[in-house]
Amino acid sequence: MSDITAAWRSHRPYLVNLAYQMLGDIGGAEDVAQEAFLRLSRTDAAEIDDVRGWLTVVAGRLCLDQLRSARVRLETV
Repeated sequence: MSDITAAWRSHRPYLVNLAYQMLGDIGGAEDVAQEAFLRLSRTDAAEIDDVRGWLTVVAGRLCLDQLRSARVRLETV
């Protein structure tokens, strides 16, 4: 089993929950988790000391980007 597969199995539920808590939307939370793992697959996971921590930071930033984008869309309407 690859490192990414192992990380997916052990950290995906946590990431979806984290993103859901931030976004309030399960679909958006699933998208954030998938994007975070896609970005992990593009890096050398062996160089990351704490994969869960890395995924948490990436997912958190993705959520904040979505929230900022939504606020800007609301302000321009």
